[in-house]
Amino acid sequence: MSSIRRRSKPSSDAATAAAASAARLPGWRLAAAFVFCVLPWLAAWVGLYRLESAPLAFLLYHTVCFGGGMLLRSPGLPDPERLYAVRRRHLVLVVLAANALALIFYRLVGAALLDRPHIFSFLSERGLGPSTYGILFPYFAFVNPLAEEFFWRGGIYATFRRFFVSPTLATLLGAVFFGGWHWLVFRLFVPPVLALGATLLVMLVGVGLTVLYENTRRLSYAVAVHALAGDTPLLLLLLLLGRG
Repeated sequence: MSSIRRRSKPSSDAATAAAASAARLPGWRLAAAFVFCVLPWLAAWVGLYRLESAPLAFLLYHTVCFGGGMLLRSPGLPDPERLYAVRRRHLVLVVLAANALALIFYRLVGAALLDRPHIFSFLSERGLGPSTYGILFPYFAFVNPLAEEFFWRGGIYATFRRFFVSPTLATLLGAVFFGGWHWLVFRLFVPPVLALGATLLVMLVGVGLTVLYENTRRLSYAVAVHALAGDTPLLLLLLLLGRG
């Protein structure tokens, strides 16, 4: 298996480099990035709580993602001080581990922690009954990771990365915003403690996807890992839960 390698350009002054990078972008882009970080909360609240429709919530959220991604689209990430080689076999192991952990979680405690009648009843009430799964699963597996990575990594993180001296700060800030709004979704299906834990897990996933994008400089890798190691385990849990 090959690895993805990039040659790092040396930088003697990270702060100067970041300032020069930010100077090439208008200041409104940073303000717009923070505004767009809040809009997913609004999209989820309007779609799920006011309109009581999961399909409309998806539509509103992905409109924010594609619209924000287009508006914030940058010429790329600034030159790093150091990049780490990412081996494809390691990404395959991450995908396999994520799906295996979802299966183990369900077998050990998932059936006890997840209220099957409530979850499927709520999905049906919000317009996602079993008859929609033929559309929902491909949409959630392909469109959702593409929309989210285009927005959160290609737009939000790329903007933060050019304005903040510390890549770590840009990574953590983007991951917190990325994961935070999911709490509005999780709290509708599971107990508060589990909803909080799931939200923190999504933030951690956001950190991993950002690190992957930073070191590969290819959004396609983040999209693929997001789909196979992020969304697919959730669909697997839903299938297992449906079978009882």
